[in-house]
Amino acid sequence: MLKSLWNITRWNDDRHGLSCEWVLNDDLTTKVLSHLPIESVPSTISVSKLWYNLTMCQSFRHAHFTNNLRKNILSGVFVQGVYYCTNSNCCQDYLDTEFVDFLSLNAKEGKHKVKKSILDFLPEKVVINSSCNGLLVCRSLFRRLRTHNYSTRTNNPDPAELVIYVCNPLTKEFHAISPNLTNSDRCGVALAFRDSSSICYEVVVVQLIQESKASFCYTFKIYSSKTDSWRVPNEISSCPHRLQFHKQVYVNGMFHWLTDGHSMLTFDLKNERALIVMLPSPVMGLRGEWAICLGESEGYLHYVFCSRNAFHVWILKGSDYSNPRWELKHLRHVVDRTKLVDSENWDGTKCHLPDSNNMPNFNIEPLAFKDNVVFTKGNLTLRTYNIKTGQTDEITSFGKFHYESHRTPFILPYSRSLLPVRNTVGSSLCLK
Repeated sequence: MLKSLWNITRWNDDRHGLSCEWVLNDDLTTKVLSHLPIESVPSTISVSKLWYNLTMCQSFRHAHFTNNLRKNILSGVFVQGVYYCTNSNCCQDYLDTEFVDFLSLNAKEGKHKVKKSILDFLPEKVVINSSCNGLLVCRSLFRRLRTHNYSTRTNNPDPAELVIYVCNPLTKEFHAISPNLTNSDRCGVALAFRDSSSICYEVVVVQLIQESKASFCYTFKIYSSKTDSWRVPNEISSCPHRLQFHKQVYVNGMFHWLTDGHSMLTFDLKNERALIVMLPSPVMGLRGEWAICLGESEGYLHYVFCSRNAFHVWILKGSDYSNPRWELKHLRHVVDRTKLVDSENWDGTKCHLPDSNNMPNFNIEPLAFKDNVVFTKGNLTLRTYNIKTGQTDEITSFGKFHYESHRTPFILPYSRSLLPVRNTVGSSLCLK
């Protein structure tokens, strides 16, 4: 089919030249190429200048994204270390690490291959925050952790401007925006598309403006790529617990951030309203005996809770967040969880199999959830667990990433697309 299309295109090329606008009027060329899998695009654009110019047009990229939207195949996960300062005399906040790795889940590219320089096209080192429709949002570093030793931490004594980058790691395009904040301002950044059929996105910044022992106050700023401008809603949210900025997910027009308590802060992008929502299944035991994460599957928010006794996955049904309706979707008891961990601990000591009374050295951490698949950390290894099929796969050793394997990393599921980062695309594709 592509060979026949190439013969037609070559004849049209000789007759009409290389006009990108004219190519888009060729229904056959556009229709066929826009249905290609994302992995086939790099080899296809090298066929001719006309096909290359076609991929540069926003109309084609939008058509390709729309045709592949239902597939939404997970390309891989970004991995970055997360460190928390527990020193009461210091910041008691998260510290940034400049190392970002990408783990490919695509068999054609080498399944489970780790790429360590995928974001080197950006002008500086960044912290990844969230992903949506193939675009990634990152920010410049706050308090930097230069090495794996806390004694070498730097706290950026001179405030610098905070820069947010919206980028497409596949096309290597990026757009830098500034919310008029500094690296001393504590904030989280998230990305969303209001409409799946639109190429315009919005960036939401949630900022901590005041804190006390009993309350944390947050404000919001919203950037629109359609208008290339910021707006500040009147909403101010008072939360009894601190937000975990890196534990965020966007589902059906709603942003969700986990807190240090048993709750999450939600923000309605359309109505620009914030609300505290309690999580299901009250947490029991010490914090080191359980772990949680948020995720999305089939258009619903999911909450994963893992303790020493069981593995729960809850789903939030309905749109009334003032009266949340949580339903237990999956439950796996401790006796069924032995395949989710390693036979050894991170320090090489033997990991004893768990039982209901004595479970030393046994720890499973849910790191991310996407499309019914939980990404878990079992001591040294990153694993996936499909809650529908019950299948557990060992992905790779955490020793291959740029961070200390006995700490908890930030895992961000990512699906590729050709969507541009600006309404007018000015840079060239770098798909190889």
